[in-house]
Amino acid sequence: MATFEIPDYNVPKLEEKIAKLNKKAAQLGVDPITIHVSGFKNVLLRDLYPDAIDQNNHSLYENSSECIRFAIVQVDGQAPKINGWQFLATIQPQFEEDGTTFVGNVLRTVPGMEGIPEKYRQATNWCDHCETNRVRNETYLVMSDAGETKQVGRTCLRDFLGHANPEKIAAWTTTLSDLCDLIGSYGHRGPMGGPYIQRYPLADFLTQCAAVIRVSGWVSRKFARISGKDATAAVAMEQLVATANARLEQYIPIEEDEKLGKQTADWMEALELRSDNNDYLKNLSMVGQTGCVEYRTTGIAASGISAMKREFGESLIPERVKPAAANYLGSLKQRMILDVTVNAVRSYSNDWGSGVVVKMVTGTGDVCTAFGLNGVVEGQSIKIKGTVKAHNEYKGQKETVLNRVVLL
Repeated sequence: MATFEIPDYNVPKLEEKIAKLNKKAAQLGVDPITIHVSGFKNVLLRDLYPDAIDQNNHSLYENSSECIRFAIVQVDGQAPKINGWQFLATIQPQFEEDGTTFVGNVLRTVPGMEGIPEKYRQATNWCDHCETNRVRNETYLVMSDAGETKQVGRTCLRDFLGHANPEKIAAWTTTLSDLCDLIGSYGHRGPMGGPYIQRYPLADFLTQCAAVIRVSGWVSRKFARISGKDATAAVAMEQLVATANARLEQYIPIEEDEKLGKQTADWMEALELRSDNNDYLKNLSMVGQTGCVEYRTTGIAASGISAMKREFGESLIPERVKPAAANYLGSLKQRMILDVTVNAVRSYSNDWGSGVVVKMVTGTGDVCTAFGLNGVVEGQSIKIKGTVKAHNEYKGQKETVLNRVVLL
């Protein structure tokens, strides 16, 4: 399995291309190529293009918060196997301009088949089946179930493998070998995949919104249309995309704005854990999970600051403890006493009742959850006694579910 990072707007085009290749795989009777998006990351343009300059020879993105959202894509293409022999790579000889001076070989390796012996970098067009060395455009490297490798020419594949049509299977091997180049064409410098979408880190945008609200108050887009005032989201975005010397001094963020912006971004991301979200909070949650904003989501994102203040009051919400890599606590049905810090308190309501769910973290970073533990607040350090009910995993993080929990 190979892992790649490509802009998220190119993923649908890549999936479409892989689907077409898999139709060919079905015709050949070989395993299809699988593609899985395992996560996302936001990368600033100034990190992608550190040397980019404008017509005045100034750095193009030095003061920009613009970013591209990358999808982490895992691609797996199983090398075909015929009668106990598996294709590893296509060997393509390279020559100097005169066309006769041999330079070396390009090894088009099937994804997941790394570690091809270096000797094949300089191997001649020798075929282990017919035992001849002659002009060939490419040869194929195959490996037996016992680990023995052979270099075989295209015209010898039928006799060597005992297959009616090995040439097409070999061609599929070359297709798999070219996967890295194919996926690379969908990278941020590639021409395919549709329009470029301008995005900015959510915390940076909310920090700028906090500065605008501190100076001019909150103005929604709806109120802006009625009153003729500038919407908070519009002003914040203008500040964010402006060059350093074009930004209005009164809207330059201070430490208080940075803290509020970061906490609002964290709160919006954590909304995913709640079961009582209305449509508005669900929309906020979706923006929070992406970790970035684009022009069409700036309005809903900017309103997050006011929404968080309505829930917690004008004071800033407590800093949340960032859990380390968590392990499970105890064994099932074990009664335990724990010193923990409250990480989140969320109310819920469903067909089976209502109450609160409390997420806590130990001093070693282990996460536990309890239902019905009342009278605690986020950031509070407490001692509890509870019974291990279950060992769950949420978004790749281990957490222990406790019941019959009491404060000590």
